[in-house]
Amino acid sequence: MAIADDSLNFYGFDLYFDPDQLDLFNAVGRDFKVIGGKGNLAQALKARLETLKGEILLHPTYGSSLPTLIGEPNDETTRNMAVTMFVETMNEENRVSAVNSVSVEFDQKTRNIVRLSASIVPRNAVNQADLQYDFFL
Repeated sequence: MAIADDSLNFYGFDLYFDPDQLDLFNAVGRDFKVIGGKGNLAQALKARLETLKGEILLHPTYGSSLPTLIGEPNDETTRNMAVTMFVETMNEENRVSAVNSVSVEFDQKTRNIVRLSASIVPRNAVNQADLQYDFFL
C-alpha cells in the first residue's frame, strides 16, 4: 500500500514494519525503524484494513469488515461489498477527511486478488493522495 507525497505534520510517527524483511530494527545502531508523515498514515490504513473489527478487545471499533470476505468468490457482488467495506474503513480513520473516486479491479489470471484504489483527502491536507490496496480473497 502506498500514498503519494509525504508530510510529517499531523500524521505522526510509528514503528515501521517491512513485511518483506520482518525486522523492526535499523541495521545501523540496532535502533527501531520508524515511519512518519503520510507513510505512517498508509501503514496505519493497511493495518486497519487487515484487522477484523472487534479482534482487538480493548479497541472493539478498530478494524474493518473486509477480512470477512476472505474465501468468498471473486464476483461482482463480492467486489461491490469490498468497495463498501473499504470506504467505511477509510471513513473511520480520523486522519482521513474524504474518500473520492474508488475503483476496483481484478486480474482474470489471479482471481483471488482484488485491487482497491481510491483518492483520499488526508485531514489538514490540500491535495488528494492516491491509495492502492491489494486484497486477497
